[in-house]
Amino acid sequence: MKSDLDDIDEAVSFILGKLSSVIRDEELMFNIRIVINEIVINSYEHGNKCNKEKGINLKVCVNMDCIHINVKDEGDGINYIFNENKDINTTTSGRGLRIVKHLVDELEINNNEISAKIKCEADDV
Repeated sequence: MKSDLDDIDEAVSFILGKLSSVIRDEELMFNIRIVINEIVINSYEHGNKCNKEKGINLKVCVNMDCIHINVKDEGDGINYIFNENKDINTTTSGRGLRIVKHLVDELEINNNEISAKIKCEADDV
């Protein structure tokens, strides 16, 4: 998708619609929605700096035991270090990634690519 809020909204809504047809657990679906939105908007704002000429690649894979979410932008990348002792309310920079970290089981940041894994039970999907 392009770094355009309309394209992002359309693509994310499409993916969330498909996911809601296979994920039965409402709390899990809520968490997935937050994770996808936070990571994609982070890529739009901080990675691609709202440049509509740059793209964002979003991949979501659902297995019986986990959901993989991968977002890659065309930005310069980040070297983000989580500081667990920092109060989440003291800054707006990085707050979204700290929220995501608490909602997922695994989070990996590699330059301009963020991968998240959420474990689930077979009866959730």
